[in-house]
Amino acid sequence: MNADVQNYRFSAHYEGCTSAHGTTYAFGSINQISIAPTTQMQFDGHVVGPHRLTQGKEKAYCYFDFAVRQQLMGGRMSIDLVAHDVLRTARYHNWRTTPTLQSETRVRPHYPNLTLSLSYYFRQTSKEQHSGSVTKGAVFEGKDF
Repeated sequence: MNADVQNYRFSAHYEGCTSAHGTTYAFGSINQISIAPTTQMQFDGHVVGPHRLTQGKEKAYCYFDFAVRQQLMGGRMSIDLVAHDVLRTARYHNWRTTPTLQSETRVRPHYPNLTLSLSYYFRQTSKEQHSGSVTKGAVFEGKDF
């Protein structure tokens, strides 16, 4: 799990911008489950709080991703399938207003939003290296591979 809470204060001295302050937050949870020795499943949930900008604001939104990884050839190859925003809750919405600008942005992904990837590891390293920090040569394992 991870969380980020920020109390911010913008002081704007530029034409079309106004000073702003507030608090924003983001929460995330990554849950990985081993189904079999070579098969992993991952479910992620993320909440992004509202954000105030010097020219406008952004609404809060949340999204949930689901991924499955199958390793083949003794771990040298993997096939990954990721379904992004499986509950169809991601709706990015922001607007900016100044004396010379009015802008509104609405983003909603097209569904199904799937990613299929095939990976082959040319240099296989020992499992001890995969369990440490990045400086020890760890391989990031998750849906964002």
